[in-house]
Formats: sequence, structure tokens, C-alpha cells
Amino acid sequence: MKQDELLKYAIENGMIDIQSLQENMNKVQYQKYLAMHSYKIWENKTTHLWYTYLPDSTKANGRVLKKRKTEKEIKDVVAEFYEKGEIESDKKKKEELITLRKLLPEWLEFKAVHTQSSSYVKRISSDWFRYYDKSYISDLPIISLDKPELDKWAHLMIKEHSLSKKQFYNMSIIIRQGLDYAVDRQLIEKNYFKDVVINRKMLKKDIKKSDETQVFLTNEQPRIEAEAYRDYNETGSVTALAIPLAFQTGMRIGELVAIKSTDIKGKYLHVQRMEVKEFEKR
Repeated sequence: MKQDELLKYAIENGMIDIQSLQENMNKVQYQKYLAMHSYKIWENKTTHLWYTYLPDSTKANGRVLKKRKTEKEIKDVVAEFYEKGEIESDKKKKEELITLRKLLPEWLEFKAVHTQSSSYVKRISSDWFRYYDKSYISDLPIISLDKPELDKWAHLMIKEHSLSKKQFYNMSIIIRQGLDYAVDRQLIEKNYFKDVVINRKMLKKDIKKSDETQVFLTNEQPRIEAEAYRDYNETGSVTALAIPLAFQTGMRIGELVAIKSTDIKGKYLHVQRMEVKEFEKR
């Protein structure tokens, strides 16, 4: 029987008193915190109050005087001080281990509940693998991402990927909003990426696509439709007929694939729904 199974069996059969066990553990912790205390605990024989010093870096002599009515109360103050310090130290250690790579899944979940478009989350995921996955910045602790480090990285990315203004904006969404999220989670105090000033001379000009590449010309339409009908006659697949139907109605692909036979009323086609492709995060 494994150790966890033995423990479970002992608890379920009353062999271990959980309450007593917890009390003993608390006593051990209490004594540990008192042992960490290097200052003397003493009683003033005149006032019968109990005193000790606690470390305090804000004071000139590095300590602050504490007093309580009983020895138990002053020891409780000492134990609470070192327990709080231990908790803060553990928290700091965990924060030092958080990187963009580790923060990404949590931030993506946050982004997903704030948009109806899963394609937006898909684009962010694609940008991660294109720009961040193999970048050194993704594995640095986020608390170390100061302005100089982020400035250097941003300009390296522009040079490495020959980014235009629009491309840089889209690429930087992850680090801009990711660090904003880290601030909201109180993982870091400030998002220094907001202070980074990009040398615009390094950015490529956004090239506007010509109209000819974005639409079908009137002399192209008959040839494309003829090819679609030929494919239908040879294969019998009605998928090919979607092309001439789209030309004749102007429907978008999402509307076209969502058509039902009940949408046809006589010689009229009622377009009343659209298929949306959902992106599933993995």
C-alpha cells in the first residue's frame, strides 16, 4: 500500500487525530519563528510590560521597539512578524519564476472571456508561435522586464522580422496586454513597455494591396464559374456549385454554408444565419 493510501486509511479509521496533528504542527511552526528572532525578550520589572525589538529597515538603527502586556502576547508578535516575512518571501520567489511563457495560458483565458470572436484568440496564438515562442524574452522573469530590456527586444524584433507599423502593433499585443494583465494581477508594479519609444524609421511602410488583387474582374467571373460547373459535372460534388452561387448572390462563405432547404421560399432565398468557426485553445 502506498504512503498516501496508508494516510487516507489511517484518517478514515480514526487512527490519526487531524485536529491534534494540526495543533502540533502549529506549535512546531511557532517555535521555529521564535528561534529566528535574534533580539532579547524581556520584562520591565517596574511596569511589568514585556519588550523586544523587531527588524525594521526604515529606522536609523534598523530596528523598532515593541511592547505587550504579557510574555505570550510579545511572543505572538514575534511569531507573526516572521510568519508574514516567510509568506512574503515565498510569494516573491514565485513571482521571480513567472515568465511570459507561463503567464500566456492564463492571459489567453482572460482574453477569451472578453471577446465573442475565437478567431481573435487564434490570431494571438499564431503570433505567439511566430514571434515569441523561440524568443529569449519569453523565458525571462517578467519582474526583470525593465524599459532598456524591452526597448532592445522590440527593436530586435523589428529588424529580425522586417516589421511594418501595423505588423509591429499586432505583434506587440501579447507583451503589451500581457504585462498590463500582470500589473492587474499585482505580479509586477508597472508595465515598462508603455515607456518604450520605437524608432519609426526602422519600420517598413505598410503596402496597400491593389484593388485588382482583392476582387474578381468581370472577365474572370465567367471562366471561374465554367470551371466550377465542369468540376461538378465530373465529380458530382455540389461543393463546386458554391462558387457560382456566391457570385450570383454575393453571400459570404459563412452564410453560404449555413443555408438550409427551409430557407428557400418559392423563387426567394432567405439568408438568415451564418456559420462561425470556433478556435479551440490547446
